[in-house]
Amino acid sequence: MSAVAPERTDHDFDRVRKYIYLPILVVYTTFHLTTIFFYYHRVLRQSKQPRYIAIINHLAALALCITICASNAFRFRFACSINLWAYYLFTLVWWITFLARTARLSYLSEVSRAKLYVTRVPFDHEELDPAHLDTVPRGTGPAGSVWPLSCLGRRLSWSRLHSLFSEASLLRITAATTLVVLVYCTAAQLMASELHSVSPGRSCGLALVFLPLYVAVAFLLVVICPLILFLLTPLRDAYGLKREVMITTVVALVAFPLFFLVDAVLVDYVQYAGGSVYLFAGFCVIHVSTVVVPLVRTWRHPLPRYIGSHQYNQTIPLHPIGNDPCSSVETLGSNSPSSLSPALPKSASPIPSAPSLHARSASAGHGFHWEDFCRTVGNTAEFSRLKHWASLSFSSELVAFLEDYQRLKKRVCPALAATAAAEATAANLARTNLQWDPTVIDETKSGRFVRDQYRSVDLTNPETALTTSAPMYQTVVTAASLDPWGHDAQLMEHPSPAYMSILGTMRPIRSTSDGDRTHSPEPLSANPQIQQHFPLGCEVMVRNFYRRYILPNSDMALNLSHQMQTTIAAEMAKDTLHLSLFDSAHHEVLILLYQNVFPKYWHREWRAGYST
Repeated sequence: MSAVAPERTDHDFDRVRKYIYLPILVVYTTFHLTTIFFYYHRVLRQSKQPRYIAIINHLAALALCITICASNAFRFRFACSINLWAYYLFTLVWWITFLARTARLSYLSEVSRAKLYVTRVPFDHEELDPAHLDTVPRGTGPAGSVWPLSCLGRRLSWSRLHSLFSEASLLRITAATTLVVLVYCTAAQLMASELHSVSPGRSCGLALVFLPLYVAVAFLLVVICPLILFLLTPLRDAYGLKREVMITTVVALVAFPLFFLVDAVLVDYVQYAGGSVYLFAGFCVIHVSTVVVPLVRTWRHPLPRYIGSHQYNQTIPLHPIGNDPCSSVETLGSNSPSSLSPALPKSASPIPSAPSLHARSASAGHGFHWEDFCRTVGNTAEFSRLKHWASLSFSSELVAFLEDYQRLKKRVCPALAATAAAEATAANLARTNLQWDPTVIDETKSGRFVRDQYRSVDLTNPETALTTSAPMYQTVVTAASLDPWGHDAQLMEHPSPAYMSILGTMRPIRSTSDGDRTHSPEPLSANPQIQQHFPLGCEVMVRNFYRRYILPNSDMALNLSHQMQTTIAAEMAKDTLHLSLFDSAHHEVLILLYQNVFPKYWHREWRAGYST
């Protein structure tokens, strides 16, 4: 592509060059394909990157490196037409896909930040349409930190930006650009006779057909790369994508000028190492820093270890709080992310300190367990930091779902206690004419039940009507803190409302023949007499919740499977709404947080714990 030394006839040196570059070609190709295979399965599928765009980008880089090695191995005998097709096609495709990945990253960062400002699900009035980010104030929209100079971000709506920066749209842009390059190369191949030259020692030179390539790459280096470095400086993400973009941009700023200028400046050394060698070295640095390093980290930090898929709805062990769980939950409703409560109970005593958790994690090989995730979700301060990492992981809708789901339960529990719970316990109370009063606790007991703390109750007496402070309501809510699998009751304190399932509400069972022995709680769903549907008056809440997080056209929609979405939609079409309507989505959200967000949060906190 550029000027070379005069014709040489040292065939021995040509053979040495082949012996050097051909093994490099084979080794690098094998290394590149192997690492890309593992990178796709261990990193790419969970990093929120556009998969096909990233794969095309890596394959274009590999094809360009193969072209570089082959052109150096067969130097002076490489047809100019091959230079035209290879360098034009692979260089521009790599640049286009790199810009597409960068644009997608900036969009994901801004949309995740904007989701923190979306108003909470309204429960007092019907919401006709799904939630849209267009309701977010423009000051927090795409004209934020990543788009400070972009008129595009200020003029287009979030829905339009979502369509523009979707992977399908970026793929169409890449395909259209590739088609333009192919048409140009075909026309140049037919019209330029010098492209057919294969005579030894003849260089393609600064031919007119290569001028558009030089202009395009120069524009990318002089204008686009500095703009990327400037615009993405304030961006933060949990996947290290900004770091990869920055490294790639800096390496490209160095490697491509050397690629174009070294052959013209160092004419006497072209026969040993042309400018393409520097470009090859640059792509090796990019591949190691953006593919190999993230891949190695997946082996350094073990993947999440589960305690069993059947225990995903187990309650979270927390220290005891007040008797009324609804009064212990912070109120939601503010649109400012600084004032958004994690909607978790305020613990009376702190959870185990972070260093102790870090020490236990270190003894387990820097790993973590489901119990660690439960403690984090169940603590207000820890959950606030986890929420921050969810935003950096482009998963703000997951924590928003937990907060609104807790608000939904807070509205449903009083009505549920006044209807289903009364009918559920009527038969048991009729036999004993006693009702358990959880407001009096014998601290000498290891369990949550005490003897002689039962009192008579008349369900027909209006004065004993169930309210949010009545013992019956307390039984419905607080009994969910008990371990449904019969574990030690003293370890199972009040659950986090952001984690407790509506259908998972338990009722205590006390055996009259075993003295003060306490049995494991029985789920309300196990009693066929229980009302298994949302109480009257809660339909508006449920429909708004469904439109916000389940409908695919909502900007806050969860990334659920199509089968789960279809099942929930079929349940919504019925006249009566089942209590377990959102339980499957609730469990899936917890698993997504545990798999995609909590590892990054834990490893960062683990390193911070040992750095102090």
